[in-house]
Amino acid sequence: MTDRDTEALKIGLIVPSRRLPVWQVEAIKRLFANDKIQICIAYGLSYTSSNDEQNPMFQRLNRIAQLLLKFDQHLFSKSNRFGSNALELVEISEDEFLPSFKWQHDTDGCHAGALHESARDEIDGAKLDILFDLGACLTDEDASLARYGIWRHVHHPTLEHESCLPGVFESIYSRPVTGTRLEAILPNSEDPITLASSSSTTYDLSSFVNRSNSAWSGVALFEREATKLRLQGAEHYFSAARKYYAGANDVTYADGSLRGVNMSVWFWIRFSWKIFLRLIEERTRWDQWYLLFDFVDHVDIEDLDVGKFRAITPPVDEFWADPHVFVEGDTYYVFLEVYTNRKSKGHISVIEIDKSGNVSDPVLVLEKDYHLSYPMIIRENNEIYMLPETKGNRSIEIYRCERFPYEWKLEMTLMDDVMATDATPFLHNGKWWLFAAMTQSEHAACTEELHLFYSDQLLSSDWVSHPQNPIVTDARSARPAGKIFNHNGKLIRPSQDCSYRYGYGLVFNEITMLSETRYEEKRVSMVRPTWEDNVKGIHSYSKADRIVLLDAMKSVRRTR
Repeated sequence: MTDRDTEALKIGLIVPSRRLPVWQVEAIKRLFANDKIQICIAYGLSYTSSNDEQNPMFQRLNRIAQLLLKFDQHLFSKSNRFGSNALELVEISEDEFLPSFKWQHDTDGCHAGALHESARDEIDGAKLDILFDLGACLTDEDASLARYGIWRHVHHPTLEHESCLPGVFESIYSRPVTGTRLEAILPNSEDPITLASSSSTTYDLSSFVNRSNSAWSGVALFEREATKLRLQGAEHYFSAARKYYAGANDVTYADGSLRGVNMSVWFWIRFSWKIFLRLIEERTRWDQWYLLFDFVDHVDIEDLDVGKFRAITPPVDEFWADPHVFVEGDTYYVFLEVYTNRKSKGHISVIEIDKSGNVSDPVLVLEKDYHLSYPMIIRENNEIYMLPETKGNRSIEIYRCERFPYEWKLEMTLMDDVMATDATPFLHNGKWWLFAAMTQSEHAACTEELHLFYSDQLLSSDWVSHPQNPIVTDARSARPAGKIFNHNGKLIRPSQDCSYRYGYGLVFNEITMLSETRYEEKRVSMVRPTWEDNVKGIHSYSKADRIVLLDAMKSVRRTR
């Protein structure tokens, strides 16, 4: 056992006030809960709380922009539909954190250089490894206060930290994704380096909801990257970060200048009218997933002509999605999620398609008290297994078929107490690999991070987490969309493009490196929902023998 395995990282915290956004409090809790991280010193700059109205960027907006942003927050913060509010200010708990914190009572708010000289001397004497700055309160010169510098959470890589309201511009301009990252300012280094980044789906109806979603996606970054540093060592960790993120952050950011928000009255009228029309559409129509299939001798994934596929349309109060096809004899068995509005959850059914293209009605084969979807079917040792999505039970479960295709029995739980979607196993070079979209926070979406695990056996509860986890941190390609397959000698991983909206597009990625220590992939092609005007999404791919199955989403009128 090395010193790196036993020694805890010595961490310092700088927070702007006693009342913090709840996502920052959750991030601090993760640090305190990690027994390999020691919080040696923590400084708070003020007992008073800060909010958007005290943000320099907000104060420089024109009156119309300020009023609309306030109304946006008032309207959407009251609804549970959009998840927990990451921006809600909560007081740091006396029981959990205090008296760990020391406070500067005479600080005029949080700004670069606000930390007193006496506090700097005390921090310098603590011999810290990392100094986490949660309020952009430190200057670049303060990087020397910790061995590995200052780490901070940044929403806009192109803007000054103290001069932006994260997620506002992306929402106003309907950008496909909203980016966030963790950066470090190292001692004796001129420029900050990116340690981790993520992109979440932009919600363009509300900048408030979009900002909250983006904030939740950053909750785990501090603790996770500090753990990686401790395990990998500084030389390897920072070298890998510099190599991976050198020019790799291609997230498109909206105009960050004041001109971007301080538009004319007519701009805001048009923007408000767009929101009004979208809200009316959401109340009168809903997004229905349906299936598509075609018989082909060869699939060109770089030019997939979806317009030629035949549609399998569900009843108006249901949607059918996540098709996984399995061949047995002369019949194609298509396992799928059937979601009913009446039950507000999905179950697994099977549809039979013969070689002539005749389609049967769906038959229910697996239902639980919690939501089921994405029924991945695999054969191993002459047994047929199903891995449905069981995120609603906080688990990854595997079922064995007792009478094909109708009877399935729980074989075991592969992972417990996890928030995982679309688990996709893959046998390669004698080892099982398990890909799954996961989140470390129950409030974050399972569309932004892809995690990888490996095991010698499929039926195992001892899956090893890949050291690069999460191996993908981008809503445009993270979430799985079907089985990994061989195409012209290349390993292809289908994934979802969740920019713009959940399940917007289908992406084919080539796996170029797969080992216990390294994972790399590159995008080969993408299928967008452009073959019909009413189609809004496509997010699953399955092929067996001559049949190809997809799903797609269209807008239909709601039933009363």
